[in-house]
Amino acid sequence: VTMLHNFDKIQMGNDTTSIQVDFSNFEDGDDVREYAVEAMKWAVSKGIITGSEKEGKLYLNPQKDSTRAQVATVLARAVAVWEWDE
Repeated sequence: VTMLHNFDKIQMGNDTTSIQVDFSNFEDGDDVREYAVEAMKWAVSKGIITGSEKEGKLYLNPQKDSTRAQVATVLARAVAVWEWDE
């Protein structure tokens, strides 16, 4: 997410510093490391990261490994938010 966020800022020229997202909807929202907070807020606000549900609770899982399918989904969602010139 941090790499995609940096791409969005540097290559796409988007300002993401003012994005406000409340992580309190996620059981583990406090587990997002400080260096990744801005990137995670960007990803959640764009719908790139939606979290996973377990026993009726929503989790970001910021400290866990991602499966290949999860990474593919995140990449596909990220590409979908950018407008590409042909």
